[in-house]
Amino acid sequence: MTQAGDFRQSFERLVRERAKYLAEIAGICPEHGAYTRGQALDTGGRCPTCWEREKKRREREQRLALFAERSGVPLRFQAHTLADFVPPTPAAGKTLAAIQAYAEDFPVHGKAGRCIVMAGRTGTGKTMLACAVCRHIALSHGALCRYATAYHIVRDIKDTYGGNGSEREIVRGYVEPALLVVDEVGVQYGTDTEKLLLFEVLNGRYENMKPTIVISNLEPAGIGDYLGDRVMDRLMDNGGAVLVFDWQSHRGRK
Repeated sequence: MTQAGDFRQSFERLVRERAKYLAEIAGICPEHGAYTRGQALDTGGRCPTCWEREKKRREREQRLALFAERSGVPLRFQAHTLADFVPPTPAAGKTLAAIQAYAEDFPVHGKAGRCIVMAGRTGTGKTMLACAVCRHIALSHGALCRYATAYHIVRDIKDTYGGNGSEREIVRGYVEPALLVVDEVGVQYGTDTEKLLLFEVLNGRYENMKPTIVISNLEPAGIGDYLGDRVMDRLMDNGGAVLVFDWQSHRGRK
């Protein structure tokens, strides 16, 4: 037999021995039964099902911690989920279904840069639902979202005028997240400077195909008047939607 033949036989024997070794029982989990050495190869000898479950638990905790630390979502809303919203009217139920679909299919909507405008009365759940969307996206899709009021965005940019940081870096911090929620649009004075700074952020996200949720207590026409036609056109581009919250306030109800 040639040297090549000897090598082939040795290699095939090693393969058979390894396969036999990996097929041996490595342990028995009280919950999931027996598992082989091959199944436990990357788990340190632990039950692979238990190990995978623990891995997912740790990942969820890490995503929750990142969400709490970096999303800007107010503490009051950080624990809310989409399931916490109880629609008071059939119209509210349809609105919730649209928001749930957006959150579930965010990888598609995010890639398309598809935006949502939430307009209507105070106390109807707009902020809670938007923050719940951020939480869902962070946990289910591992994407970083950011929440801020329009006032805080304008203030953060203006603060750089005194030499405290770079305006470009501040704007970038609002442009980069996978989703940006801009709350309380229209509460401000409505000066040209405010509108210009908001345009800078919203246009930056539009140009980079990043979706935005805009929240306002104004009617849709009022939001258009405040932000201007250029911004509204960008928000409605590629399937953007306006969701009107026209039911009664639920605050103070038990």
